[in-house]
Amino acid sequence: MAKHSAISALFLLGCIQTTLAGAAQVFVVDPPQKGAADAPPTMTLLYGVNDPQVTLVAIPGGEGRIGLKETSTGTRNPTALMLSNLTRADFATSRINVAIFDSPRDIYPYNLRRGADHQDRIDSVVRYYKTKFNKPVFLLGHSWGSVSVTEFINRSPENRGLLAGVITSASLYEIEIKDGVNMPVLFLHHEQDDCRETQYGYAQKNFEKAKAANKAVTEFATVKGGDQRGAPCRDGRHMFFGAHEEAAKLIDQFIKRNSVTAE
Repeated sequence: MAKHSAISALFLLGCIQTTLAGAAQVFVVDPPQKGAADAPPTMTLLYGVNDPQVTLVAIPGGEGRIGLKETSTGTRNPTALMLSNLTRADFATSRINVAIFDSPRDIYPYNLRRGADHQDRIDSVVRYYKTKFNKPVFLLGHSWGSVSVTEFINRSPENRGLLAGVITSASLYEIEIKDGVNMPVLFLHHEQDDCRETQYGYAQKNFEKAKAANKAVTEFATVKGGDQRGAPCRDGRHMFFGAHEEAAKLIDQFIKRNSVTAE
């Protein structure tokens, strides 16, 4: 009994330490000027580092709404938890800020991610962090978020000029990178992704098409570890469960290779 109590105490202590280490700060980004005067702001959660070299802005998948409040100091969103590893000095090879985008409303179905309101909000958040830190910005979209980021770079040269690179994580089969893109692009995918809309083979085909269209480097990185559990499109390998560090390390290496400031 005493042994079990000691184990429980150590487990609880580990959870507390993890929570404290993952503390983050909410920054509210005003709605785009193109939006309605009463449009709600965009909440963003920043996992910050000292003297950052790069900022990574991440667009989550699913309905796109995490539910941040101005007083939030963290989230249980799996993509945010995975990416928070990049802010660890004992883990990342570059000093990377991680900013998580939180839509004020559900972005469902995923075609709404191509809509003006959502795209203008991404523009505002990218510009906000680019101005705030005056460092290169990489844009990541997970699952349905891959629709958000590929639409953003496909829209205009001005959008592309704001970014140092793009990462699609567990990307949707629907995405496309059009001719004219000229920036580093990474396809990150689990080799056993069980979600019907984000299968590994789809990502490989989209990668090959993107490599032909993109004038800059296009890379593919495979996550192999972790376990399947829960709903296949909301948990398990699709969310890199059990392989957060493996996935984050591949992102860290991509940023290191493709950012002149990450030295």
